[in-house]
Amino acid sequence: MRPFATFAALAVVALLASTSADARKRDRYNNGWGDRYDRWENRRDARRAGIVAGVVASGIARGAAAANADEHYQQCMMSWGYDMDCERRYYEERRDARRTGRAVGITAGIITREIVRD
Repeated sequence: MRPFATFAALAVVALLASTSADARKRDRYNNGWGDRYDRWENRRDARRAGIVAGVVASGIARGAAAANADEHYQQCMMSWGYDMDCERRYYEERRDARRTGRAVGITAGIITREIVRD
């Protein structure tokens, strides 16, 4: 997957998560706790939106990087036949794909949470 497509997908996920996580204004007894409860609910919704956006973005980024690793492995096998360097490179690229997925997921989750939060 191209870098532009990955960033576009991340932007769409962040936008969708932020629109669905708007805190609902509830009709509560206003004894001093109503505003606090609304703020707490808004923060809870922001955390949920951040988690959803992070998981989706992580899956997209990790899948794209893993697909690139698979493609590179296939090309190496076609060029050289079975080779330990192909295996080593493949496992390193898969490890990097997992790390990339985690980093993108955490970043997207934090950004979405801060955007959605009051």
